[in-house]
Amino acid sequence: MRIALACLLVAALHVNASGDAKIKQLLAFNERELRPCLKNSRGVAVVLERGKPIATIDKEVADDLAELAKIHTIVQGQCDEISAMIDFLRANSSATFKQIQKDFEERDKRIRTGRAVNKQALADAQPLIGRSVPRINKLIAKNDAAAHLSTREQKELDEKEKAAAEKAAADKAAADMAAADKAAADKAAADKAAADKAKVDVKLRAKFPSGRAVELPAPIEAWTLSGTADTDVADYAFGGAKGTVIVRVHAGAPSCEQIRVSATLLGGRASAQRGEVAAELKPLKPAWVITWTDGDRQVRAVCVSTKQGVVVGRTEVALAGSAPLEVTLARMVAATLKR
Repeated sequence: MRIALACLLVAALHVNASGDAKIKQLLAFNERELRPCLKNSRGVAVVLERGKPIATIDKEVADDLAELAKIHTIVQGQCDEISAMIDFLRANSSATFKQIQKDFEERDKRIRTGRAVNKQALADAQPLIGRSVPRINKLIAKNDAAAHLSTREQKELDEKEKAAAEKAAADKAAADMAAADKAAADKAAADKAAADKAKVDVKLRAKFPSGRAVELPAPIEAWTLSGTADTDVADYAFGGAKGTVIVRVHAGAPSCEQIRVSATLLGGRASAQRGEVAAELKPLKPAWVITWTDGDRQVRAVCVSTKQGVVVGRTEVALAGSAPLEVTLARMVAATLKR
């Protein structure tokens, strides 16, 4: 009987010892967690306390402190939860963990949930503290310095600050006026440039012997017009560039396709290839564009079908030169199609 009682006593002591060890472990863990929590809470509280007198005279500081006050409530709330857990574990240090497990888990759940919120709150506090602390220190130093100045010194300081503010305002007004003058000058220059460009871009009308009229690109002196009733020819020579535009009406031609394969257009040129339709020619809806090389000249031909017949145009330009022929070709073909 005595042996059985002794065994039961040893078992009970073993359970209590195991329970006590786990509670001690949890107590130590929460005590370690509480220390940085209280440190962070005190750090935010110091900023709030130091900035409180300045908040009444500086809106930026007041706004930052309002946000920090919310953060401090979150951080301190987490510290309070941990402190309550420590008090709970100390009060039940002689119990087994199983006896307090339910209450412990409820408290621990609140602490674990609060960790993420607390971490984010501290992250949000960093830029606020970094911005507000230097401003608070500067304003406090300014107030302290002002408090030690005599009435005369304060008046002199106020006058200097006023003069500096007036100078800054005058400088800004001068800068604004200079900017306005520059904007007006820039606008005048832009208007003049636009007017000059409009003068340069005046479209000059000229007539071929056929009676058809076109708008030639400037300069007008670069062009020489010739031709017959069925053919218009415009020769270009300016600044070393040379080129020719020829547009002909084929009243009896059956189709653009037959002209494409005929010797009249290609002259047996096996190198002729289809070319890309230039933007200026697209509105005319040409049946085709063909290009080939003839000596030192690049030739481009285009064909447009009409109810009255076929209109064929081509440009010839020296490979080494550059002339504004595509626009002229498009206008000459369009003029031919109208008649």
